[in-house]
Amino acid sequence: MSTATISKMEQLRRDVNRITLWMVMTPFLAAWPIASFLPLINFFAEGQTALSIFMNIFFLGTSFLAVAGGYAFAYLSATPEARLDIDKQRRGSAPLLAGCAFVWLTFFTLWGFLN
Repeated sequence: MSTATISKMEQLRRDVNRITLWMVMTPFLAAWPIASFLPLINFFAEGQTALSIFMNIFFLGTSFLAVAGGYAFAYLSATPEARLDIDKQRRGSAPLLAGCAFVWLTFFTLWGFLN
């Protein structure tokens, strides 16, 4: 095989890996913002204990709402030059964000079943 063919196959392999990664990440990235409202709704549930109130505050503080709010605050309070640095750091962070979403959703689901 020629080097051009190997290069095309290598590019195809990287593209397939990238598409597969996004296929795995998308459900978590889509469910996390919606599920992040559940701790807020749980504050109004009947029969709250001190532990359940603490866990609702904990999950609300680590939810998508807090992450998106922190990012928006950092971005909007930065100078225009610093915003370019924030944009450069943000690229490629989707797998990390999807991992955070997976961990948050897992622990929130476990807490929901144990509560």
